[in-house]
Amino acid sequence: MAKYSDEFRLAVVQYYLAGNGSTRTADHFSISDSLVRRWVTRYRLHGESGIKRRKHTTKYSVEYKLEAIRPVTGQGMYQKAAADQLNLPDCSILLQWLRLYRLNGINGLKPKP
Repeated sequence: MAKYSDEFRLAVVQYYLAGNGSTRTADHFSISDSLVRRWVTRYRLHGESGIKRRKHTTKYSVEYKLEAIRPVTGQGMYQKAAADQLNLPDCSILLQWLRLYRLNGINGLKPKP
């Protein structure tokens, strides 16, 4: 079970958007200010779907993974920014794809048999 419900996440974002800073919001809800900023960023990029918990594991195609890492490898975009833009559940997914691609090229992005 996830630590924070969708309702809690939305309440945090709404409190912040009502004019409270990330530190005040974090103190009010007893969470870290980096978590507040992450949820607000994802909410601004994707709306409520950006802060909702995932109910299942998503399988990503090789083409999607390649397109996901391209802004980082080719354009110098920060990994966290790319993950937020793609609405990936966690930046570590993108980091793993980058590592596999750098080690094995496109074959590293293919699913294991």
